[in-house]
Amino acid sequence: MKAKKKLVCKVNNNLGQLSTLLDQASDKASELKELLDQINNFEIEVEVKEDGLEIGESNEG
Repeated sequence: MKAKKKLVCKVNNNLGQLSTLLDQASDKASELKELLDQINNFEIEVEVKEDGLEIGESNEG
């Protein structure tokens, strides 16, 4: 009986750790999606002037 109780406690503890890891993975996935959205919205503007080439960056989103 004691071994069964110990096993149940260990399984519950492992499930708690798994839940925490899944929450962290979800947070990281959200951060990654945000970064990918920023990359997809990144634009480089090039304007030609009489005295040369001027390059500007913008990250409008």
